[in-house]
Amino acid sequence: MFIGASGAKLKAYGDVGGPCLLIHGAGEAAAVFEPQIAVVPGTWAVDLPGHGGSPGEGHESVEEYAELVREILENYARTHTVLGGHSMGGAIALLAGLRFPELLAGLALFATGARLRVNPDLLKALAGGEFPESFRVAMVGDADDVMLLSRIPEPPDPAVRYRDFLACDSFDVLDRLG
Repeated sequence: MFIGASGAKLKAYGDVGGPCLLIHGAGEAAAVFEPQIAVVPGTWAVDLPGHGGSPGEGHESVEEYAELVREILENYARTHTVLGGHSMGGAIALLAGLRFPELLAGLALFATGARLRVNPDLLKALAGGEFPESFRVAMVGDADDVMLLSRIPEPPDPAVRYRDFLACDSFDVLDRLG
């Protein structure tokens, strides 16, 4: 199913509008959440612009992604939503919780933080269109997870992944948390 937000056509999976929306990480796609969508009723996920089945160029800031999530929730959520996110998706969820808590029932944050920094060598490689295999493997802990990552569609444009990691590198809300 495709949904629309901010002029973008986004591929959505699962029970669209259900009480739990999951947001994928940098350079990933909603496919990472297939196991959760399959077994947790009311769970849904979207491919952010330029990821998985969603066309587009992606965004250069977590703030832009958070505003997109606000529009998705305002247009599709049937109830207050638990917003879950992995890595960059967790940063998006955390910022959403700070900016529009009235739309949310809670947050589920995993492998993320209030400040995300990216290794400068990785940013340099990504700027050149490379994604080092050593980093891909370091992102996960075991062979099953590496196999899961191998099922995730590559961003159609390496620049999408680069912009995602730039967005992560500039994300910092430490001073806004109590």
